[in-house]
Amino acid sequence: MSMQSFGLIDMQLRLDPDARILYVVVGHSGNMPMEVRDIDERRAVDYDLAGDIVGIEFRDIDEGIDLDGVPHASRLARALQIMGAVQYEWSES
Repeated sequence: MSMQSFGLIDMQLRLDPDARILYVVVGHSGNMPMEVRDIDERRAVDYDLAGDIVGIEFRDIDEGIDLDGVPHASRLARALQIMGAVQYEWSES
């Protein structure tokens, strides 16, 4: 498996191009995900026991990344611009 990590101030992007997955670790708490809530078939948000977001998963990233309705969308958009490795869609509401 080929994995690339891109560290940012309070999130880390983990890109697995073979699996076509981008996983965003939010914060530095190291808390384990206890609940997964799917936004849709290509996006999910992981929460810890306290209900705080610990990660966001994007699947099938070769089809692009949709940030609409995703927590921390504006920060993620900036991170993806820095990374420059994937195509994404986002409109600031």
